[in-house]
Amino acid sequence: MNHDSHEDANLWGHSLTHEDWQVRLKAGIHTYAIAPEEARKALQWLRETRIAPFCGEGGFFLSGIDRGEYTPT
Repeated sequence: MNHDSHEDANLWGHSLTHEDWQVRLKAGIHTYAIAPEEARKALQWLRETRIAPFCGEGGFFLSGIDRGEYTPT
């Protein structure tokens, strides 16, 4: 099966605004390589909620990206 990265981003895009915060977190992490701007918005939103554990995990992921410790592929 041949997948287009834009098609994958569209499929995950609905999850980036999902009402379940765990779904948003996983969608943000897993789509960062193909849709970084949208994924960053979702993860930043979670970071700003300050509700654990979602804010911590989303924040750690973004910090790793920003410091160059992690490069999504």
